[in-house]
Amino acid sequence: MKTLRILIVEDEELVLSTLLRQLRRSPFDADTATNGQEGLARIEGSDEPYDVLLTDFNMPVMTGLHMIHEINQLPSDKRPKLIIAMTGRTENLDILAREAPGVQTISKPFIWSKVEKIIEEFFR
Repeated sequence: MKTLRILIVEDEELVLSTLLRQLRRSPFDADTATNGQEGLARIEGSDEPYDVLLTDFNMPVMTGLHMIHEINQLPSDKRPKLIIAMTGRTENLDILAREAPGVQTISKPFIWSKVEKIIEEFFR
């Protein structure tokens, strides 16, 4: 698999550092943001679109869902090809299914291999 550009948007430092440790063993070039507003700014300011956006649902400043809605308003060549939303709350999965169709979801806690499987299947 080619090196993919991934943006991780997560406000919990422990979760973010754990994800970054896992990424060291994966074919990804990773950037990070700590809330949806930062994540949106990185996407808008990037010369090359991200392949993957891995975002938390609940964050301060701008939620993951709000960021996803804003991303969907961008030109298609700016949007990540794959969006995966992480949440620790089951009710958020229903909200994402209803309000952000096409977004992949994963429940926290999870093992990194589940994320890798979603990405590998998408880019196959």
